[in-house]
Amino acid sequence: MNNANHANHPTREEIVAKLYDELPPQRHSEVAAHLGQCAECHKLATEWCDTMEQMDAWKLPAPEPQQEFEREPVDFAQFFKWALAACLVVGLGFLGGRLSAPAPDAAAALSAALAPELQKLYAAMDARLAEDRRAVTEILQTMQTQRTEDYASLRRALETLAVNTEDELQTAQQQIVQLASFTEPVKP
Repeated sequence: MNNANHANHPTREEIVAKLYDELPPQRHSEVAAHLGQCAECHKLATEWCDTMEQMDAWKLPAPEPQQEFEREPVDFAQFFKWALAACLVVGLGFLGGRLSAPAPDAAAALSAALAPELQKLYAAMDARLAEDRRAVTEILQTMQTQRTEDYASLRRALETLAVNTEDELQTAQQQIVQLASFTEPVKP
């Protein structure tokens, strides 16, 4: 996406990647410049920064014993299997090339044979990374929505408690005044 004229906004993924310093330096500069000139994108980035800070400061309450939840482990095994397979393929290719000392044409053929596989591996890893970023963004948005709902619910509950407490205090004060008027000694 070309941001030279600032007419095109960076994607949400790019803004999040900029906040986490995950963009290449050139793209990071372009997105930062856009955020400096586009109020809409700057507001979105600021809201996400605020959310990230609130998420960092937020502590989960201790779970109640009867409500234990099992967390699903993140499956990094698939990524590591592909990385190991790529290392093995490259290593075996290098070792085979060194041991057999092929002519330059054979090395070029081996390189040409491995290139599509490596490109597929790179594309699969890139797609997985993009999918993971989308999933994290969705989770963060869901958590923000839930946090906002929880905050509103808690606020309503506290306001209700405050109103009820005030009513009870006024009732108790009136009853104390009435009791005091009945217990005053009669003057002769």
